[in-house]
Amino acid sequence: MRLSFASLLCLTLASPAFAQEAVADCDAQLVVVSKAVDAREAGQSKGKTRRELRSEYGRTAADMLVDFVYGVPDDQVAEIKDAYRQQCEAM
Repeated sequence: MRLSFASLLCLTLASPAFAQEAVADCDAQLVVVSKAVDAREAGQSKGKTRRELRSEYGRTAADMLVDFVYGVPDDQVAEIKDAYRQQCEAM
């Protein structure tokens, strides 16, 4: 019983720290997503955005993100940042 209570106590105390860390991770990821979205909204070409993000984040991550952002219909691009934040924080 004492072990169960100790485990529960540790989990309870760790939860706020874990939640803060998760939000910080989402914030960091949103910076990257925002760069791609902002570039598209500014009319920057997909190729230029891809090159810029590759230099910062690597080929695979940049290519997947840019393909996604530039594949979203024009009328939905403005929703990407909010949708990403909600989805990330829900995980």
